[in-house]
Amino acid sequence: GIRKSGDVYVAEGWTQYYLAAFGNFLANQTNDIYTKTALLRIPFALAGFLAIIIFGLTISLFFRGNRKKAFIAFFLFELASISLILHLREVRYYSLILLFSAILFNVYLRYTVLKTLSYKYYVWLVSLFVVLLFHTHYPLAAIFIVTLGLHSLFLAYSTGEKKLAVFAHQFFRLTAPLFISLIFIIPSLIYFKTFAVINSITLLDFILGIIPK
Repeated sequence: GIRKSGDVYVAEGWTQYYLAAFGNFLANQTNDIYTKTALLRIPFALAGFLAIIIFGLTISLFFRGNRKKAFIAFFLFELASISLILHLREVRYYSLILLFSAILFNVYLRYTVLKTLSYKYYVWLVSLFVVLLFHTHYPLAAIFIVTLGLHSLFLAYSTGEKKLAVFAHQFFRLTAPLFISLIFIIPSLIYFKTFAVINSITLLDFILGIIPK
């Protein structure tokens, strides 16, 4: 997980460390260990809390007559998940991937399904947060690229347009932010030696990694 040139750690994304730097700055202002812990956790807890709100707001958009009730129901169900709450307060990437995923779902659904977002905002927001997601947890970024790409293909096909040129135009219009994000991701794949890191993970490592400690 170490890139000798530059002596940097490349096995995980860096956004979690940038966010942790804010809490670390505040934690260094006190000597109380419990206050230090709280200050380190707060930025991640806030990111996770915001993610839940955005997910709830996104889901409520599909309940036109009962948006407030749908949001409250979703919010209460999420708060009832002890495992979720425990993960969101950890000083790790969990909160960030939920936040970036929530924003991506919101933007993508508002443009492609609900038709309440302009194309300009769709392109730039999806491009930005796919790149941020890659630098947080690259497996999830890959899942989003493939999933949104396949769904865009389905949407372009479902229009019933038989002309190949029109179909291709609609498909590439929907997937434009994915291609833009790849322009920035590909150099990062090389710098972070992502494929080398993946190849170094054995099947046993993977199995041990998913077994609860």
